[in-house]
Amino acid sequence: MFYIHTLGRIVSGSIEIAEGLYIGGDIEEILSYIRRGNTVEGHIKFFLGYSGWEAGQLEEEIANIYWIVSEKVSPLFCICGDGEQSWREAVVDLGEAYKSWLKYPRFPILN
Repeated sequence: MFYIHTLGRIVSGSIEIAEGLYIGGDIEEILSYIRRGNTVEGHIKFFLGYSGWEAGQLEEEIANIYWIVSEKVSPLFCICGDGEQSWREAVVDLGEAYKSWLKYPRFPILN
């Protein structure tokens, strides 16, 4: 399980991945935060599963434009909302050149 959060200052071992957005850190501190009745919504998002790259692989894929990197990252965008809506908003933020992506079927293999 992985988690991103906005609690960097109170969760030791957190790594800031964008301004105000952190990954990981002491899970016991996360659990303590939750047990004290603090809200998770808008502050913590949990993920199950894993994807990984070899050293330098992601940088190479970005250079080959297999990935599009957005500079418009905000903690709320990453933590709130469902994946489908976040995807649509991210594509719109990329601009007119990527508008056609919004018309792709969710599962192209079924097309």
